[in-house]
Amino acid sequence: MATQDATGIPFSLAHEQQSFRLIELPPELLDLLASGDSPVLSIKSAEASASPDAPPKPAHAVLCTPNRTYQLRHVQTSNSVLITQAFEHYLNGEEELPVPGISAVAACTATLELHPTTDSAIPYLKQALPIWHGTEAEVITPPSSQATRSKHAIFTDVPLSSGECDAAWMQLCAFSHNGASFRPSARVRLRLWQALMSAAYSESIDPGSQFLTSDLWKAISDEGYPQGLVEAVLRRLTPEEQDMATGWASIDASKCAAWVGATMLEAQAELGTELLTARFLDGWRDSLPEAWRGGAELSAIQDVYVLSSATNIALKPELVSETSAGKAEAGSKLAAGGRKWHERFKKGRR
Repeated sequence: MATQDATGIPFSLAHEQQSFRLIELPPELLDLLASGDSPVLSIKSAEASASPDAPPKPAHAVLCTPNRTYQLRHVQTSNSVLITQAFEHYLNGEEELPVPGISAVAACTATLELHPTTDSAIPYLKQALPIWHGTEAEVITPPSSQATRSKHAIFTDVPLSSGECDAAWMQLCAFSHNGASFRPSARVRLRLWQALMSAAYSESIDPGSQFLTSDLWKAISDEGYPQGLVEAVLRRLTPEEQDMATGWASIDASKCAAWVGATMLEAQAELGTELLTARFLDGWRDSLPEAWRGGAELSAIQDVYVLSSATNIALKPELVSETSAGKAEAGSKLAAGGRKWHERFKKGRR
């Protein structure tokens, strides 16, 4: 802006100051935005509580990339930070002698810092999603949720990125049905798994090898499970690199064994009872194909169980569902797994 003959640069303050906030970008986000294929960013905040009795929660704003979330923090600064705009100043009103100058159009007394967050979307989705207990008449809707909300509408109010919301959606086996969104109870997931194993046996489908998901769905379509729920459970159990959009899937043995064991404990917690550890292990193994029974070891679910006594096992108290459905079924049926699937697979191989 300097000129050969001028000794200074004209500076002025704009009469009307504009509103600006400067954001300090972390290096990884700056590199992402500077890349040739920069993503769309969004600013989100948590949904306000729908219950008048619920204590108000601070609405922290976050900035989201497609797969990461950064919390926005307002930081005051004691330095004078001005945002300027170039203009042309004319000496003595003579338009033929323009001199470049600058004008301060805004003063920033604070900046926004971005801090990556490791929060999980699971608690938000648990709060927002009604629980599916088997039929539409049995669906229990928490007071703070809206049963008719779509997946997109729910994600909009979760202060995390879409990728993190999708990961939590998959973990919960959440699904959409008739324009609404749900998450199945543990007992529904367990019964559905048993139905899938029965169908796989009857249709000679090896769950550890590639199979058409439509074949498995057709085999249990008369049992009343929504197709979206069936696909959600299968997606939860497939290898991470597998894309079910192709119509093909296979079940990861180790992931499945851990999921079935954790689901059995959660289902028992919904009934408000505990299990004998030995009985739980027997039921867990009986709920898996014969070749996968070795995966039913407590080390596979070490993050979700607690030995409540020398002989009993239970779900960790902090993981117990907030929507226990009561003691509607005998715990022994859940523990035993209903059918001896490993014996049926063994007979089928013979």
